[in-house]
Amino acid sequence: MLLTEIFDKQFHIEWEQELFSKQEKDKVAIIYIENNGEISSRDTKIEVSFNERDIKDLTDKAINIMFFATTDKEIQTIDSTNRNKEQFLIFSAVYQAIKEYLVKYGSDIEYITFAAIKSNKDNRTKLYDTFIKKYASKLGFKLLNKSLIDFREYTYVLKRI
Repeated sequence: MLLTEIFDKQFHIEWEQELFSKQEKDKVAIIYIENNGEISSRDTKIEVSFNERDIKDLTDKAINIMFFATTDKEIQTIDSTNRNKEQFLIFSAVYQAIKEYLVKYGSDIEYITFAAIKSNKDNRTKLYDTFIKKYASKLGFKLLNKSLIDFREYTYVLKRI
């Protein structure tokens, strides 16, 4: 399967209110990738959290995005998946959730923030950088800032164009 085909794949997304949040726009997208030989030997559940937040010195609306994938036995973060196809299927599902969130809940969102943990065995930032270059503009955003915090975590800020 080609990368473009992976990112054209449609996933069923269930939307829930973020637990313990009273903010209207704090949502969780839940996506199941069924065991059909495409991702792993077990079904995979991806949770994408969208949390409205303030960015220092900015008055425009922003959301922070976090995501992780789980199987029936373990949390499977992007850096622990060892096959590129799995990484891109997960990113494809997250990309679709972001697009859908912006249409349903975030038409007034001006900034998107998220973080990438840099570990000894894997550097997720390369994957994030590639994703931003290829897909941020399709979402209507551009990279505004990428900062290294605590020598192991990069934070990204995207701005609506």
